[in-house]
Amino acid sequence: MKASKMAFWDSSAVLPLCMRQDETPLSVKYARQFPRMVVWWSTIVESQSGVARVSRRGELSQDKKNVVVHRLNALQSSWYEILPSESIRSAARDLLSSFSLGAADSLQLAAALKWCNEKPRGRSFVCFDKRLCDAAGQVGFSVLSS
Repeated sequence: MKASKMAFWDSSAVLPLCMRQDETPLSVKYARQFPRMVVWWSTIVESQSGVARVSRRGELSQDKKNVVVHRLNALQSSWYEILPSESIRSAARDLLSSFSLGAADSLQLAAALKWCNEKPRGRSFVCFDKRLCDAAGQVGFSVLSS
């Protein structure tokens, strides 16, 4: 599939594809535009964490939670994961010095840079986390956000 049909997706943009959130319409739009999702290895865990958080707050019945988890698993079966490596860990450490990111977000951005061989120009980064969007834009990604 052409690179133009691919985009790196942060978990902040993945979860709205699985459950109704304010960003759901934008996530759906971006999913149509970029049907081939590239994600960091821990995206499934981060997304599952979001589902659990909403469920603990009582905002999701068990039946709806099961549907959301099923949708998340279906997405996982079709996306391309960037696996952990020493180069990603090293890049994430460097990013922490340059940007106001937490550990998980620095790993997300390092994985995105690995995906594009550190040539982000013209590559899309789908994200709804402001600090991560800012950092991704500064390193050269075309950021798709809310």
